[in-house]
Amino acid sequence: MGRGDIGRTHNDRLMGIGNIGWTHNDRLMGIGQTHNDRLMGIGDVGRTHNDRLMGIGDIGRTHNDRLMGIGDVGGSHNDRLLGKGDIGRTHKDRLMGIGDIGRTHNDRLMGIGDVGPTHKDRLMGIGDIGQSHNDRLMGIGNIGRTHQDRLMGIGDLGRQ
Repeated sequence: MGRGDIGRTHNDRLMGIGNIGWTHNDRLMGIGQTHNDRLMGIGDVGRTHNDRLMGIGDIGRTHNDRLMGIGDVGGSHNDRLLGKGDIGRTHKDRLMGIGDIGRTHNDRLMGIGDVGPTHKDRLMGIGDIGQSHNDRLMGIGNIGRTHQDRLMGIGDLGRQ
């Protein structure tokens, strides 16, 4: 069967003959793969998300790829939910304890980050500056309390 290497049919190539213009079945056998090819662990560039789901390649992955633990840059929020990457995460990412910059209030509700938490963040005991009255009702922070804070016996300055 080893005759020629151009224009073969897929059956030809299934037998390992030729190396140009293969069909996806051909490549399933290790030649010039399509995304299905790569599902079999062949090739490492330009893979589809299914390819990467199998752990192949490390560039330009889709969110599904990263869900499988592949790649570490620019992952989607789902990616990071799995603990991948550390930049530009969404609030869901941080809810999982990933990243430390630009968190949302939900992020901080989980105890993540230490800058600019919202009042809900502080309700959870996070941060100590600029707290809202609800924050202080919980005994958090000691500056600029509202009258309701003080009604609860919190703080020692400027009471009404």
